[in-house]
Formats: sequence, structure tokens, C-alpha cells
Amino acid sequence: MLIDKLIDNKVERWANQIRETVNVPVLLRLWTGHQYPLGKFLAPSVTLTIKEASALRSILSPTLNSLGDAYVRGKIDLDGDLPDLIRIGYDLTTSLKTNQSSSLVRALERFSILAVAVAGAHLCYVPRLNSAPNASVSPSPRTSTISP
Repeated sequence: MLIDKLIDNKVERWANQIRETVNVPVLLRLWTGHQYPLGKFLAPSVTLTIKEASALRSILSPTLNSLGDAYVRGKIDLDGDLPDLIRIGYDLTTSLKTNQSSSLVRALERFSILAVAVAGAHLCYVPRLNSAPNASVSPSPRTSTISP
């Protein structure tokens, strides 16, 4: 479909810009199954999954509010080891000092905050809004999913 092609083109350009600017071992996975590496790596350390089309705006034009809301509502997910999430958040923050593209700087700044916030949520085991009332969070810091 035409809309899918437009989305692919926009996300591909965005991923290329991130890859050329920051080069982090992150894989972006869309609800469609399409995957976009955000760095040059053999295997990703972290996978950012966009679970529905409505969350794409949170990624392409992020605000702290939209990223946090999409994560808490389960529309996006970060999967990776806790140290990797923290390291990638640090790498993104460090890259801000040398990157001069203002829109990309803002996006990277917000992603770095999200990565660190998700890492903190793993430490605190904060459940999401859409979890079952008696849901428990897996004690493994490997994944941010919640099991009922």
C-alpha cells in the first residue's frame, strides 16, 4: 500500500540519520515486522519495538511526554539488558555534545532519558497502565514486558 511505503521511507531516512550520527547497537522493529538498525552491529544490544502505528509519532518526533506515555501504555517497548540500556542512554547523551543538528539533538536527548527511565523502571519493577490488576513483573532485568 502507498501509506506503508511512505512510512517505510520516513522511518528509513530517520534510521539512517541516527545510524550516521550516533551509531548505537539498537534495532527498531515496527508493528509491520520491518526492522531498521540504528547502528552498525552484528547483533543489537537493545530492541525498540513500536507495537502500533499510533506510536510512530512518539519515535519520529519525540517529546518526553509522548515517549513516556507510549511506553507506559505498552505502545512501545525496549528490550535489552539493564547495563546496555544505561550504556546506550549514556552514549546518546555523550553524542549530544558533538552533534549540531537541533532536531536530532532533541530526539537523542529524549531517547537517552527514556532509556535511563526504562532502566530505572526495571530496577523498581514499575507495572504498566494496561497490566492486569494482579500482574507481576518478571524479576529479570532482561525484558520490560509484564506477565499476568
